[in-house]
Amino acid sequence: MKLKIEILLEKNKTVIIENQSNEIKEFLIKISDKYPDWEEFILSNHINKQIRILKLKDRIIPIGKIAVIGKLMNYLNTHYKEWKRFAISVADFPNVANSDFKEGMLIRLFGSNTNQYNLIMGRDGDKVSSFQEGKYYDFSVEKNKKYKYKILSENLINFEEYKLFEWPDSKK
Repeated sequence: MKLKIEILLEKNKTVIIENQSNEIKEFLIKISDKYPDWEEFILSNHINKQIRILKLKDRIIPIGKIAVIGKLMNYLNTHYKEWKRFAISVADFPNVANSDFKEGMLIRLFGSNTNQYNLIMGRDGDKVSSFQEGKYYDFSVEKNKKYKYKILSENLINFEEYKLFEWPDSKK
């Protein structure tokens, strides 16, 4: 299994982890046993709660409190004191042009796997409506053509559940 492990630190610096700690290895075993088709795990550190989500093929599921995540958070708090977001990806997601956006697509800005998830809510010509982890945005395809994106899902099947997830305020 080829992994990409990244940590977003304060001041938007991203660190790639090459060597897996025991905490990461233990987490991978637990998640792979329970969800063999997982593609990505995101752990975000926020003011009042953490986001713990797992990306399966065409679904996003919140992960409850499990001991291995607590150990993983202790590891991150010890070795990366100012961490904001942690991502483990087993999939290499393809690029998508913003001119190809369709309702139901789950995307993220090209670059780091720690970038936020963005659900395309609709499209009307040049105008795209999206829901980015708790906030609604409208933007112009033409004005944003300089940005590149990765497509995480062609059609997120738990679209409504994703919108209802209690996305916390970002850590300040």
